[in-house]
Amino acid sequence: KADDVSTGGVLRAGEREAKNFTVGAIYNFSKRTRVFGGYQRVSIDGARSIDNTNAGNAGTVAATGALATQPDRSTWTIGMRHDF
Repeated sequence: KADDVSTGGVLRAGEREAKNFTVGAIYNFSKRTRVFGGYQRVSIDGARSIDNTNAGNAGTVAATGALATQPDRSTWTIGMRHDF
């Protein structure tokens, strides 16, 4: 893109939009013990691309010309809490 700005090997897109979906639950086993779980999904449009060409870094391996795009992320959480 013409509006991308390169800084330290990272190309920053002019526009980015992130969408987040989160769901979770807590279940009380007793007055002091509970379990919890959750899921989070983050979708990124116009994600940041990382320049793997080593451009401008003296003494590094030859340029590959590849760009790595940050993927969307999914996270699962599960745990137990007991209050003493």
